[in-house]
Amino acid sequence: MFDKLLKPVLPKKVKEFWEKNFLFFIFLLIVTLLATSASLSFPILLRYIIDGIQKRLESKLILRYLILLFSFGLLRSFLTSILPFLRGRINEKFGYQMRNWLYGSLLKKGQSFLNKFPSGDVIERLSEDLNDYQWFSCSGIFRPFEGIFTITIALIILLKMNALLTVIALIPILLAFFVWYKLGPTFTKTYFAWREKISLTYNFFQSTFFGIKIVKSYLMAERLIKKLNELLKERIAQAVKVAKLEAQLGIFYTAIAESSILIIFLLGGYLVIKEKITIGQFVAFNSYILMLLTPMFDISNFFIAGRRAVACEERILNLERFPPDIEDKKEAKEIKDFSEIILENINFSYNNEPILDNINL
Repeated sequence: MFDKLLKPVLPKKVKEFWEKNFLFFIFLLIVTLLATSASLSFPILLRYIIDGIQKRLESKLILRYLILLFSFGLLRSFLTSILPFLRGRINEKFGYQMRNWLYGSLLKKGQSFLNKFPSGDVIERLSEDLNDYQWFSCSGIFRPFEGIFTITIALIILLKMNALLTVIALIPILLAFFVWYKLGPTFTKTYFAWREKISLTYNFFQSTFFGIKIVKSYLMAERLIKKLNELLKERIAQAVKVAKLEAQLGIFYTAIAESSILIIFLLGGYLVIKEKITIGQFVAFNSYILMLLTPMFDISNFFIAGRRAVACEERILNLERFPPDIEDKKEAKEIKDFSEIILENINFSYNNEPILDNINL
């Protein structure tokens, strides 16, 4: 069941990487859980401090809560600093391994490879695509885990405080989750269209500079400048579309966050007046609801970023899969000493056209 669900969003090479580093995967999972728990301890401790002051509890007890708050603050600062570092290191390690493997493969290719994949296209795949791919290998996987831990722990705490307020305050956030799940593929499609325009620009510069003698000889400079302007206009138009979508999504999620806060202020304030919840619970509610928005986004974004990573992997692996013009045969024997070389019935063809036919020397 899980394999069917994750197959469209989990690249094969990423899966193989984590199968080889399974113990480190568990270690990162534990660190993520600890960092999430430390972050979620703040609102609940703040609640006890506020309620303790309101109820005039003993100063020793309130001081104990303050010491706990300070201790969890130090722990959170350490874990939230080390966690992105660990993720980044794994991203770089995966990218380093992939680059070494790919570059080793590319060195074996021939002229037919460059005919199929222009150098501008290769640069785009090995820079932009590979960067997105390596980011997903660790950060793209563990951010949703962090989101799942955050949502699970926070919901347990919120439901224990007040189930009605929790359900009503979560409605805008759930709406944001489903909106992103639906609009995410549109955003990804627009994003890749923009990347395709970047690739076309690279190809244009590569072909123009490599053929500069032809350009000068046939006075093609002005015509190519016009074509470049058209390419740049299309590229800018796609970039503007991406920027607009990002801005619209940013405004939408800000509105969702403000809506949840407004619900808590109205309904939560009413419950405080009716003494259904305490002021400390009211403050904790507001903090937890704001903390739920980003995890919802990360979880829904996992399926979108995963599809994008699978697409990037396919584009990258297409370079590796292209057969070399001359394959090194493993059964070949090394010759250390010889007196003469004799060629008999040598044949060679390129692109299905015979170049050498029955050569004997």
